[in-house]
This record gives sequence, C-alpha cells and structure tokens, in this order.
Amino acid sequence: MRIGSDDRFLSLERVQQEGKTIVWRVAAAITGVGCIAAVQGRARVQPTDEIPERMARFRTNRVQQFEVTLSQGGWLRLKRDPKGRTLVRYRLGQLSAGAALEGKLRLEGKTAKAFCRELGELLWLQ
Repeated sequence: MRIGSDDRFLSLERVQQEGKTIVWRVAAAITGVGCIAAVQGRARVQPTDEIPERMARFRTNRVQQFEVTLSQGGWLRLKRDPKGRTLVRYRLGQLSAGAALEGKLRLEGKTAKAFCRELGELLWLQ
C-alpha cells in the first residue's frame, strides 16, 4: 500500500512472516526545494495479541490513537482529529547507518478508511 503523493509518500508491503514476526518492505520519501530524503528497506513488526482489538477500536472511532512499533527504532502512529481526518506519522530507522526518516501524511475520507483497513491486513498474523 502506498499513501501520499509523488513528492511525499509512505509505502508498506508485507513480504513474509517468521513465526509471530511480520516483515514489511518499507519506503518513504520527502522532497523539497533542493532537498531529497528517502529510505527503503525492511522493518520487522511483532504484533501483540492486543493489536487486532486496538486497530478495530481505532477503525470504529472508539479510540483516537493507534501505534505500531517497528524494528530499527521505527514506529507508525495514527491519530484522528476532530474533523475525522487521520494523521499518519512515521519514523523509519536504519540503526546500522545511524539515520532515520520521519514524516507525516494527512488522510481524509475514503483514503483514511482504506489505509486503516489495509494496515489491519498487514498486521494480521496468518
């Protein structure tokens, strides 16, 4: 799944599962005047038993925030504002390089709902 635009995006794709650890292929980029920041790699997610319930509660507006911890010092944080928009903040790290990319994207309406649904699928243990 990819959200954002050509000059600011986040892409998450499930590539495998190792026991209870899910491996995602991640990519993100932020461009500006004279500046390009990008990261691409893999991140491991270790979903807990509570994640499906927490994600369901976020999708149905019973909680306003949801967070997933990623390997390499990364995270994905979702927060809903009073107008129903979803702010997706992320940090994708590369500890071996001592670097990380942080960004945020605001999603509205159908795009926000589709993102939440697809994120739930990426986190589902098979």
